[in-house]
Amino acid sequence: MLLTVSYAFPMRGRLPRQRNDRSYYVADQVMVRCAAPDEREAPVVLRWHQAGMLGTRPDPEAPVVEFRLYEGQLYRTMIRKEQWSENDRKVLTPHGAVALAADREHPHNVFLGGAGEFGEFGGKRNRDAADVTPAEEVEDVIVSSSGRDEVLAAIHAFAERTLWIGNEVMVRSGEPVYVLEEAWGERPRRVKVRTTDDFGSPGDPDYPCAEQIVRVDALHDILSAASRGEGEYDPDDPDTFRHILPGYVEVLDPGVLSYVHDQAPVFRYRLRQAVDAMCERIHREPVAVITAWAVLRDEAMDESAGVGALADAARGYIEAVQGAYPSKGRRSNWRAENVARELEHWEYAPVPEPEPASSGPRPF
Repeated sequence: MLLTVSYAFPMRGRLPRQRNDRSYYVADQVMVRCAAPDEREAPVVLRWHQAGMLGTRPDPEAPVVEFRLYEGQLYRTMIRKEQWSENDRKVLTPHGAVALAADREHPHNVFLGGAGEFGEFGGKRNRDAADVTPAEEVEDVIVSSSGRDEVLAAIHAFAERTLWIGNEVMVRSGEPVYVLEEAWGERPRRVKVRTTDDFGSPGDPDYPCAEQIVRVDALHDILSAASRGEGEYDPDDPDTFRHILPGYVEVLDPGVLSYVHDQAPVFRYRLRQAVDAMCERIHREPVAVITAWAVLRDEAMDESAGVGALADAARGYIEAVQGAYPSKGRRSNWRAENVARELEHWEYAPVPEPEPASSGPRPF
């Protein structure tokens, strides 16, 4: 399917008779190609029944997000996130895509793209700051700088990730998984549905660990963890468990589920944080602890080092701390508590791919 997409980009330049550059917002159009298979070529394999805004109860008015499989990739119904409102699915038509890309608030603008200055702010703010000039009116301008290439790259990149089924647009997506919140006492653990491409980077505060992630085909496991074994439910009857799992994923084809969480990046990142936190006081520790800390620091900072060697260094540091400060009824000394916790997370995680053996135990 070919679509004509209108867009705008920032530009600076001057006319031949002018001395100084001025700023423009130039409006133009570009043709983009989007995949538009038949419904039989992209079957529905998963359905995400959404929870309410707070994630604590079902939302009967929330649209069901469908996941389709096309050429080995998952695509999900596009969710437009409105500020101060619930997620809302827009039924988009091809002519609706012909919207000024600078106007991010346009309800039919699937190409929310744009980049740089006008991509970071709302379209209204940019229109107030500068007039939008048609491209034909700036043909004689001697251009000194232009954001055209950056904006076009963003639009084409988005077009490559879209799938049109009839008059509905879908976007390429990661696999949906259940994510358990951290446990607090005896309170039941809340569950969110997140797609794996939404995890972000290991440095993000809400980046999940392996023990928080449950595949959507393991419904009994997630219900047992969330309910703490309280109450009865029938996995085949959503009405009996939606008070435990307000948002759930209906699995139509289990064969599309293949995600295995790689704990190594977040393991390395958090050990770096733990090592950095000990820098100021490490000189007060016994020599054995300082030596083990130095080995752990070197392994954590070395990107080329295997994660198995990093785990061995973490174990060595924990042993050194425990040898210098024998525990008295506590799980571990506070000097090694963060390292021990991250090591436990990593050992719990499945192995995403074969790697060199470690001298310590490995998860299965």
